[in-house]
Amino acid sequence: MPWKAAVELNAVMRQGGIAFIHSHQAWPVHDAPWDFYRFSKFGWHGIFNRYSGFEVIASEHAEPATIIPETQINNPATFLSREIGYLMSVCMVRKIGETSLKWEADPMSIVTTAYPA
Repeated sequence: MPWKAAVELNAVMRQGGIAFIHSHQAWPVHDAPWDFYRFSKFGWHGIFNRYSGFEVIASEHAEPATIIPETQINNPATFLSREIGYLMSVCMVRKIGETSLKWEADPMSIVTTAYPA
């Protein structure tokens, strides 16, 4: 729940504080059933913005990789072998204000298994 992480991060950071966030952009399913999100350098702006009380200072991809579907059957729509994915996505954010955003849902009411599974 990255939006919840942004709200909680805002609550503990000082005004002007800087945070570095590192995640994956593409990677095989792992820690199932707790594997929920993939992040691009563009997606960080959807989480860290004026509404969540942040500005993105920088966001980048790292570790380029070619991601090829396990089965490619002469399908003209299968173009992924020509596309680059990234194994890492990072961003640096600055707290620019407080947020009124809230996420009151208890994560255990959404996913009922303990982490790690």
